[in-house]
Amino acid sequence: MLKKIFGHSFLYTIANQIPLLANLIILPIVTPFLTREDYGIYGLLLAYLGAFTAFSTIGIDVLFQNTYFKNKINYIKYWKKYFGILLIWRTIYATILTIILYFLFRNKVNDNITIVLVLVIIPILFFELTKTLGTRYCQYEGKHQYVYINSFVASIFAITASFISIYYFKLGYLGWLISALVSGFIQFIFFTYLIHFKLKIIPNFNNSISFIKKILKISLPIIPHNYSSYLLESSDRVVLDLNKTPIAEIGSYNIAYSFSNYFGTFNNTLNTILSPIYFKCFGLKNKKISVDLVNNITILWFSFILISSLFICLWCKEIFQFLYRNSDLYSAYEYVPFIIIGLLYRPFYVACVDKNIYLENTKSVLKISVGGGILNLILNLVFIPFYGIKAALFSTLISYLYMGFSGFYFKDIKANIDFKYNPLIFITIILLAFFLSLKLLNLDVFYKFIISLIIIVLTGIIYLIKGKQIINELNKENIL
Repeated sequence: MLKKIFGHSFLYTIANQIPLLANLIILPIVTPFLTREDYGIYGLLLAYLGAFTAFSTIGIDVLFQNTYFKNKINYIKYWKKYFGILLIWRTIYATILTIILYFLFRNKVNDNITIVLVLVIIPILFFELTKTLGTRYCQYEGKHQYVYINSFVASIFAITASFISIYYFKLGYLGWLISALVSGFIQFIFFTYLIHFKLKIIPNFNNSISFIKKILKISLPIIPHNYSSYLLESSDRVVLDLNKTPIAEIGSYNIAYSFSNYFGTFNNTLNTILSPIYFKCFGLKNKKISVDLVNNITILWFSFILISSLFICLWCKEIFQFLYRNSDLYSAYEYVPFIIIGLLYRPFYVACVDKNIYLENTKSVLKISVGGGILNLILNLVFIPFYGIKAALFSTLISYLYMGFSGFYFKDIKANIDFKYNPLIFITIILLAFFLSLKLLNLDVFYKFIISLIIIVLTGIIYLIKGKQIINELNKENIL
């Protein structure tokens, strides 16, 4: 079971984040041709896009998962209806987004504004719905090989497009947009065959007003829930921009975030793999087995990303020296621990939220998601004018901790949480990991090797004492 979880997680990372992984592979070659301004423009573009992404599916995406697991016989009929509604909405959404982006970026990218809009809007309008639906279908059905094949083909085209655009044509940030467009197109072609021809899922536009009202009653509360991700992870760059922070400084900040996204992507992909497993656990008739599985999966997930994050933070200075062959980009490594360690919140956030989503208690989870986003936005608005990027980093870390653990203290959410361990233990571990990472960041390489060996030995001891037992218990249950 565990081999499947981590194997699928790695390959889903490739499938869903082709542009990020492609850029990582060619980074040492192309960074001499990139500037902090390129990273600044690209980071701001993603930040402003993030401000509207939560509205792209009006929350209906969660109904694909719920319908699949709760109405397996007729789920395709409902998916057709959802798809039809989303196609109409996506046209309106893309039009509004085009107008907004034009006025936001026409002075930042000057003559490139038309190219930027085309590269950004085409995937949103034509590719993303089919790609998302196809990936979800493969995820739920366990047909991961479809995603792997698609991933391999798309990655070749994406790497080639990014390399040619930046290295040969010196297009800077446009190279990343071109790479994303190419990747999205390849995946769209593949999933078009699977979803629209093989499964015959075509949009059904014949939906009654009462049906639309019914699904919107469930889906609309998901919008602020999804919007919290933007408030938490991207709004800081918008606030920095509004405070007239130089684009080069925002670029340095975005470099750290871009690097951390490689870890965040894998962590989120573990979420993609594990959420359906949590849902299957919730549906088990034996409550004790269900709770034990949720507890063991959550602890193992946290342990894995904790060890991984410590290694990344320990060696990020040296990694930056290798990847970013440009002295103007190098210093951003000092921001990495704030982001990487903050991402350790994710297993506990999922443990808090997934059961409530399963029970369609979507309004309760807003206390966690929206609360964390608003907290981050308020901290940024108050402290960025005085402390700049440092304020944004601390605000993000604090808000991540809120997202991960506040649910354990809301009565209506806590009642549905199957994770039974004391959250204060894990908050303490995360804070200790954060301060340790800051202390070890600039150590001599020799001492870093020694510390790496110590971490490996301690991991082995913990595995023998507790980890092996948890893994054996998980492997007994074949719920994938």
